[in-house]
Amino acid sequence: MSSDAYSVALQPICDRRFLHVADKLLYRAQPGASHADIDDPLLATARACSTAFYEVGLEALVGSRQLFFNATSEWVINPEIMPLSPQQLVADIPAQLFHQPSQQHEMITRLANLREQGFRICLDDTLLDQQGEALMVVADFVKVDIRREDAYVRATRYQGEGLTLIATFVEQRDQLEQAKQAGFQLFQGYVFSPPNHVQAFNARRSSNPAAEMQLLAELACSDPDQARLESLLAQHPHLCNLVLRQLNTAAHANLVRPVSSLREAIQLLGTRRLKSMVMTMTLSRNDPVQRLQLRQVIIRAAICRYIARRLSDVEGDVAFTLGLLSLIGRVEGASVEELVDSIPLEEDVKQALISREGNLGRLLSLVERFEVGDVSGLNSALVDFFNEDYLAAVAWTEALLSDSSGSEPVSGSWGAAHDSKQ
Repeated sequence: MSSDAYSVALQPICDRRFLHVADKLLYRAQPGASHADIDDPLLATARACSTAFYEVGLEALVGSRQLFFNATSEWVINPEIMPLSPQQLVADIPAQLFHQPSQQHEMITRLANLREQGFRICLDDTLLDQQGEALMVVADFVKVDIRREDAYVRATRYQGEGLTLIATFVEQRDQLEQAKQAGFQLFQGYVFSPPNHVQAFNARRSSNPAAEMQLLAELACSDPDQARLESLLAQHPHLCNLVLRQLNTAAHANLVRPVSSLREAIQLLGTRRLKSMVMTMTLSRNDPVQRLQLRQVIIRAAICRYIARRLSDVEGDVAFTLGLLSLIGRVEGASVEELVDSIPLEEDVKQALISREGNLGRLLSLVERFEVGDVSGLNSALVDFFNEDYLAAVAWTEALLSDSSGSEPVSGSWGAAHDSKQ
């Protein structure tokens, strides 16, 4: 379960007219796997939700259909460990939640609270066998495995209770017809389709537990410091990419214009949404990013910001984001073109990244030349400035990665007079 090459699959759920109205979200520990291989249910659910909601996006994944996901005991007891938006979501409740009779009343109360938050609840009919009417009042859906000998007659038990009945493991047409006749309203199984594997935007994922913990600590403050959030996000390329991609989703369709910097994206996304993403990412426990690779990404972003402070036509936040995005593709396993297409960036930032056009493009080209030691055609004063800013960027990056305060880069003495434009 330590590999970051996991994936998700969707299995259609159809109604009595065979219309595709919902999907079941399934976790696959390896791409192309035909079944679940789950040792840690919370890890599997966190990875499935991270892929579905943040990498792919709910709208792209299921449109307006409902999405059933496997809730875990830990999440039901404390939904804040992985905050999810209830829109379109149906929590499929595990049977083990009710294994301890002394906690059954508390669990029913927690399910009722989830419904009040907007989640819909799906229960296995075996749970209703044990709990009866006490549990039925907090359910919206009841699923029945039609491989049971008494599956078809069980449907009559729930009729008139205001529950939507789902027949699961429907594999043959005759089973489908019998389930319809018995009164089931929704149907899931191979008779419609095997689970369809979903391709996320890339196959490589990275994590940085230290940065995630610091992000959560900062987000817990009543007034989180935007500069510190930006600096911490810069240490987590995968999460940084997901934050920018989120602004392309339907939830942020009211954006007035594309963003030009990571800090602006953080402000538009909001701290609650960012906290949800960080917590889900933390639970996903992806393999740690290569420290050297991360160091190179942050140094470039920092030196771009330092140099921008010597210029009158480039904003420091924009330059920092430009430098960050110019190397994130290497960590994420995506081309610059793929990265740019997935993020609502302003056109000048896009063109700078793709073809090095405009003031931003020239800045990035200069940084790239300096990094490989190409200073031909540059006057000595400019080279001195580059050296000064590079050393400052390295020092700031080392402090940041060694668990420093994470404040934004402080300009050198020459650039101090230009700080007012930040």
